[in-house]
Amino acid sequence: MSEMNSLDVSQQALLQLLMTKRALTDHEAQLALTDSAALGHGSPGDDVSHAFKIINRSLKMMNLEVRSTIMPGSDDNQLVHAVVNLVNDDIAKMNGTKLQPAELDVYKQAVQLIGQADESFIDVQALQVPTLKKAQMAQVLQHLVAHRWLELEEGTDNLSVGPRSYLELPDFLESNQIARSQIIYH
Repeated sequence: MSEMNSLDVSQQALLQLLMTKRALTDHEAQLALTDSAALGHGSPGDDVSHAFKIINRSLKMMNLEVRSTIMPGSDDNQLVHAVVNLVNDDIAKMNGTKLQPAELDVYKQAVQLIGQADESFIDVQALQVPTLKKAQMAQVLQHLVAHRWLELEEGTDNLSVGPRSYLELPDFLESNQIARSQIIYH
Protein backbone atom coordinates (compact mmCIF):
# COMPACT_ATOMS: atom_id res chain seq x y z
CA MET A 1 0.00 0.00 0.00
CA SER A 2 1.37 3.43 -0.88
CA GLU A 3 2.27 5.85 1.84
CA MET A 4 -0.24 8.65 2.35
CA ASN A 5 1.11 12.05 1.35
CA SER A 6 1.51 14.46 4.21
CA LEU A 7 -0.68 17.52 4.27
CA ASP A 8 0.52 20.75 5.82
CA VAL A 9 -1.59 22.36 8.54
CA SER A 10 -3.40 24.70 6.14
CA GLN A 11 -4.33 21.80 3.82
CA GLN A 12 -5.50 19.72 6.79
CA ALA A 13 -7.63 22.63 8.02
CA LEU A 14 -9.12 23.12 4.54
CA LEU A 15 -9.97 19.41 4.22
CA GLN A 16 -11.49 19.30 7.72
CA LEU A 17 -13.62 22.36 6.99
CA LEU A 18 -14.72 20.91 3.65
CA MET A 19 -15.71 17.62 5.26
CA THR A 20 -17.53 19.39 8.08
CA LYS A 21 -19.51 21.72 5.82
CA ARG A 22 -19.83 19.06 3.06
CA ALA A 23 -19.35 21.70 0.36
CA LEU A 24 -17.52 25.04 0.18
CA THR A 25 -17.69 27.87 -2.27
CA ASP A 26 -14.39 28.88 -3.81
CA HIS A 27 -14.52 32.08 -1.76
CA GLU A 28 -14.98 30.12 1.49
CA ALA A 29 -12.09 27.79 0.60
CA GLN A 30 -9.78 30.71 -0.22
CA LEU A 31 -10.72 32.43 3.06
CA ALA A 32 -9.85 29.23 4.95
CA LEU A 33 -6.40 29.12 3.32
CA THR A 34 -5.86 32.86 3.92
CA ASP A 35 -6.87 32.53 7.58
CA SER A 36 -4.51 29.59 8.00
CA ALA A 37 -1.65 31.61 6.45
CA ALA A 38 -2.43 34.50 8.82
CA LEU A 39 -1.94 32.07 11.72
CA GLY A 40 1.49 31.13 10.38
CA HIS A 41 0.51 27.96 8.52
CA GLY A 42 0.95 27.72 4.77
CA SER A 43 1.86 30.63 2.52
CA PRO A 44 -0.18 33.81 2.05
CA GLY A 45 -0.39 33.14 -1.69
CA ASP A 46 -1.61 29.53 -1.42
CA ASP A 47 -3.98 28.64 -4.24
CA VAL A 48 -7.13 26.59 -3.57
CA SER A 49 -6.72 24.51 -6.73
CA HIS A 50 -3.13 23.65 -5.84
CA ALA A 51 -4.15 22.75 -2.27
CA PHE A 52 -6.86 20.44 -3.61
CA LYS A 53 -4.36 18.71 -5.91
CA ILE A 54 -2.19 17.91 -2.90
CA ILE A 55 -5.22 16.88 -0.80
CA ASN A 56 -6.41 14.58 -3.60
CA ARG A 57 -3.11 12.70 -3.58
CA SER A 58 -3.78 11.85 0.06
CA LEU A 59 -7.42 10.98 -0.50
CA LYS A 60 -6.82 8.76 -3.53
CA MET A 61 -5.95 5.67 -1.50
CA MET A 62 -9.34 5.95 0.22
CA ASN A 63 -11.21 6.25 -3.10
CA LEU A 64 -12.19 9.82 -2.28
CA GLU A 65 -11.51 13.00 -4.21
CA VAL A 66 -12.20 16.71 -4.02
CA ARG A 67 -14.13 17.81 -7.08
CA SER A 68 -15.48 21.18 -8.02
CA THR A 69 -18.31 22.44 -10.16
CA ILE A 70 -19.68 25.71 -11.37
CA MET A 71 -23.20 25.77 -10.01
CA PRO A 72 -25.68 25.92 -12.88
CA GLY A 73 -28.03 28.85 -12.64
CA SER A 74 -25.80 30.86 -10.32
CA ASP A 75 -25.59 34.48 -11.39
CA ASP A 76 -21.89 34.75 -10.64
CA ASN A 77 -20.74 31.30 -11.90
CA GLN A 78 -20.19 30.19 -8.32
CA LEU A 79 -17.54 27.51 -7.99
CA VAL A 80 -18.30 24.91 -5.30
CA HIS A 81 -16.02 22.15 -3.94
CA ALA A 82 -16.96 18.85 -2.24
CA VAL A 83 -15.38 15.53 -1.32
CA VAL A 84 -16.88 12.74 -3.43
CA ASN A 85 -16.73 8.97 -3.23
CA LEU A 86 -15.16 7.45 -6.34
CA VAL A 87 -16.51 3.92 -6.00
CA ASN A 88 -19.93 2.43 -5.38
CA ASP A 89 -18.78 -0.30 -3.00
CA ASP A 90 -20.28 -1.85 0.13
CA ILE A 91 -18.71 0.85 2.31
CA ALA A 92 -20.33 3.59 0.22
CA LYS A 93 -23.69 1.83 0.32
CA MET A 94 -23.51 1.26 4.07
CA ASN A 95 -22.45 4.81 4.93
CA GLY A 96 -23.90 6.74 1.99
CA THR A 97 -27.19 7.60 3.61
CA LYS A 98 -29.17 6.84 6.70
CA LEU A 99 -32.43 7.80 4.99
CA GLN A 100 -35.28 5.32 4.80
CA PRO A 101 -36.87 4.48 1.42
CA ALA A 102 -39.77 6.93 1.92
CA GLU A 103 -37.27 9.63 2.85
CA LEU A 104 -35.20 8.89 -0.27
CA ASP A 105 -38.42 9.31 -2.24
CA VAL A 106 -38.43 12.97 -1.16
CA TYR A 107 -35.05 13.48 -2.83
CA LYS A 108 -36.01 11.53 -5.95
CA GLN A 109 -39.30 13.39 -6.29
CA ALA A 110 -37.59 16.75 -5.80
CA VAL A 111 -35.08 15.99 -8.56
CA GLN A 112 -37.82 14.73 -10.89
CA LEU A 113 -39.95 17.84 -10.34
CA ILE A 114 -36.97 20.18 -10.73
CA GLY A 115 -36.13 18.42 -14.01
CA GLN A 116 -39.69 18.98 -15.26
CA ALA A 117 -39.92 22.61 -14.09
CA ASP A 118 -39.56 25.60 -16.40
CA GLU A 119 -37.18 27.13 -13.87
CA SER A 120 -34.28 25.35 -12.18
CA PHE A 121 -36.23 25.15 -8.91
CA ILE A 122 -39.58 24.10 -7.47
CA ASP A 123 -41.70 25.29 -4.56
CA VAL A 124 -41.20 23.04 -1.55
CA GLN A 125 -44.98 22.70 -1.28
CA ALA A 126 -44.99 20.73 -4.57
CA LEU A 127 -43.42 17.74 -2.81
CA GLN A 128 -45.93 15.10 -1.76
CA VAL A 129 -44.86 11.82 -0.18
CA PRO A 130 -48.02 10.25 1.29
CA THR A 131 -46.14 8.00 3.72
CA LEU A 132 -44.50 10.99 5.46
CA LYS A 133 -46.20 13.42 7.81
CA LYS A 134 -45.56 17.14 7.35
CA ALA A 135 -43.06 17.24 10.24
CA GLN A 136 -41.17 14.23 8.86
CA MET A 137 -41.07 15.84 5.41
CA ALA A 138 -39.63 19.02 6.93
CA GLN A 139 -36.94 16.99 8.74
CA VAL A 140 -35.96 15.13 5.58
CA LEU A 141 -35.74 18.37 3.60
CA GLN A 142 -33.68 19.96 6.36
CA HIS A 143 -31.30 16.96 6.22
CA LEU A 144 -30.99 17.08 2.42
CA VAL A 145 -30.31 20.82 2.48
CA ALA A 146 -27.84 20.57 5.39
CA HIS A 147 -25.93 17.85 3.52
CA ARG A 148 -25.97 19.99 0.36
CA TRP A 149 -27.91 17.48 -1.79
CA LEU A 150 -30.57 20.15 -2.29
CA GLU A 151 -30.46 23.94 -1.92
CA LEU A 152 -33.19 26.07 -0.39
CA GLU A 153 -33.07 29.69 -1.51
CA GLU A 154 -32.88 31.89 1.56
CA GLY A 155 -36.14 33.62 2.43
CA THR A 156 -38.17 31.56 -0.08
CA ASP A 157 -39.56 28.08 -0.56
CA ASN A 158 -37.54 27.64 -3.79
CA LEU A 159 -35.81 24.26 -3.78
CA SER A 160 -33.06 23.43 -6.30
CA VAL A 161 -30.39 20.81 -6.87
CA GLY A 162 -27.40 21.15 -4.52
CA PRO A 163 -23.69 20.88 -5.30
CA ARG A 164 -23.23 17.36 -3.95
CA SER A 165 -25.91 16.09 -6.33
CA TYR A 166 -24.11 17.66 -9.30
CA LEU A 167 -20.77 16.24 -8.18
CA GLU A 168 -21.79 12.75 -7.05
CA LEU A 169 -24.93 11.90 -9.02
CA PRO A 170 -24.58 13.43 -12.50
CA ASP A 171 -26.07 10.37 -14.26
CA PHE A 172 -29.17 10.42 -12.03
CA LEU A 173 -29.64 14.14 -12.64
CA GLU A 174 -29.23 13.73 -16.38
CA SER A 175 -31.80 10.91 -16.42
CA ASN A 176 -34.21 13.46 -14.91
CA GLN A 177 -33.58 16.12 -17.58
CA ILE A 178 -31.19 18.15 -15.45
CA ALA A 179 -28.10 19.14 -17.39
CA ARG A 180 -24.74 18.03 -16.10
CA SER A 181 -22.67 20.75 -14.58
CA GLN A 182 -19.06 21.26 -15.55
CA ILE A 183 -16.94 19.11 -13.24
CA ILE A 184 -13.45 20.32 -12.42
CA TYR A 185 -10.89 17.71 -11.46
CA HIS A 186 -7.87 18.80 -9.42
